[in-house]
Amino acid sequence: MSFNKLSICLHFGKKDNYPFLENFIKSFLICNTYPNVDLIITETGGDNQIRKWLKKINLNKNFINFDGSITSIKKNKKTNLKLKLVFHKKIHKGKFWVPYMKSFIDAAYAKDNLTNYFVFFCRRLSVFY
Repeated sequence: MSFNKLSICLHFGKKDNYPFLENFIKSFLICNTYPNVDLIITETGGDNQIRKWLKKINLNKNFINFDGSITSIKKNKKTNLKLKLVFHKKIHKGKFWVPYMKSFIDAAYAKDNLTNYFVFFCRRLSVFY
């Protein structure tokens, strides 16, 4: 059976909310069984600590928490999960929807052959089922 690629994008922008991001990724690794997924994290806050942590995450190894501790959490071996990071160079200030919508537009309108699925979540979603 052939599966289309599924792109799941999570917008993240406020450092104080990193536990939500951390929990979302962990629950996604544990619960996802779809075989072909791009997990896109778009960070609009410009926080260097968050970006450094995200760059350290290797989905083929045990998950690393924001504090640097290594967990026993791994992705399902039957899945082909890829992590894509989108770091905005220009930080869009203003009401909460300005950076949110900019990150949505950048992720949703990336070049695609239109045969894939795309889902976009906001930053405070902390559990994936």
